[in-house]
Amino acid sequence: MERMIEDYRYGRGLIEHLHRYAFVMPFVKGKVVVDIASGEGYGSNLIAQQAAQVTGVDVSAEAVQQAAAKYKRPNLSFVTGSATSIPLNDQSVDVVVSFETLEHLLEQDQMIAEIRRVLKPAGMLIISTPEKENYHPTDPDNPYHLKELTSEEFMSLLGKYFKVVKNFRQRYLSMSMIYADRADSAEVIEMSGNFERINPEENFFGKHLFNIAVASATELPVTDALRVFNGNAIMEAQTQYYENKIEEIFASRTFLLGKYLLWPFWYVKTKLSK
Repeated sequence: MERMIEDYRYGRGLIEHLHRYAFVMPFVKGKVVVDIASGEGYGSNLIAQQAAQVTGVDVSAEAVQQAAAKYKRPNLSFVTGSATSIPLNDQSVDVVVSFETLEHLLEQDQMIAEIRRVLKPAGMLIISTPEKENYHPTDPDNPYHLKELTSEEFMSLLGKYFKVVKNFRQRYLSMSMIYADRADSAEVIEMSGNFERINPEENFFGKHLFNIAVASATELPVTDALRVFNGNAIMEAQTQYYENKIEEIFASRTFLLGKYLLWPFWYVKTKLSK
């Protein structure tokens, strides 16, 4: 099963996932929230810091058990269930969150219909899925993705069940930002390059790997602001992780023994090269 775990080795993927949960924070404060395919539970735990009540739902009983043991809050619970048969009452939830779940199912209509069932009449769905046109070429043999969608197909699916649907695009960048003291998102100048050449970035906003939709039966309290997630802490932790691993290797008996056995060859090579 494909799922994101709390492991700093997955620096880029972890930043992408955390950014999605950061995206939902303004919409969950004081709300009853369900996190579909909650996996390791870290996302549900983050939401529970703002929401009135959070239920993480996952098809894996093992994942549910581990999440419940790790994350203990009075307003947080985890239950076993599938995205196509959510174990909750009709119209009992303010916000449903589901990230990188839809593409794992062939029964996508059934999933969205179930979400609509558990949402209150003015409830909100925040859901993400890979952009097929851009993502698929990067990972064409992913056995867990049963049905990827283009943004048009994604919007069409959600439009069957929700009156108002707004799509956002997510793209990971290794980047530096230069902005004025009083900057806004009215204009973005995109550049890329290397030691040999700096170029304007063509079709910058069309190279996203993921779509994130916000859907509801009523008007949406969401703006078009450009949202940035600072992943420096994640990347620093990833670097520290690998530095520690290298130190462990250098200190291991296997490495020291190999170094001892190869020393005569290194010595001869050094003498011959003079």
